Amino acid sequence: MEAHETNVSQSSFTLGSGEWLSRLRMPGRHCLELVVSGTASGPDLECIAYLNAEVLPRLSVLVETAHRHLDEYVDRQKLFNGASWWLESVRVERGEDSRHKLTLELCIEEDPYGYWTVGFTYLDYWNKFWPSSFTRLQQ
Repeated sequence: MEAHETNVSQSSFTLGSGEWLSRLRMPGRHCLELVVSGTASGPDLECIAYLNAEVLPRLSVLVETAHRHLDEYVDRQKLFNGASWWLESVRVERGEDSRHKLTLELCIEEDPYGYWTVGFTYLDYWNKFWPSSFTRLQQ
């Protein structure tokens, strides 16, 4: 996937409360929402740079990792007739310690009113993202 060459800042618009949204068309799929933190005057340029340099080039690995992480806790066969997870959005925020926070938001067809998030922590020592949390939110 050549997603890391996409300039996500050109088509962004505000969601309010300092969040900015851009949509990235995925091959053969729906648009992927990319959400970055910012201010009322614009998105955080460091978050956009981080998204382009660190997250999008590793997106397929991150998605596979998120699937495995959720599958450790959620029995999709039993609860959702074996339906597959699919990526809805990627969120990059500036954390309180100035480090970036990465969250993938996923959906599953058999759970139409819920969406699931997997939060990642970047481990400098191993130069990789590690799933550190998950939640299910009701829409």
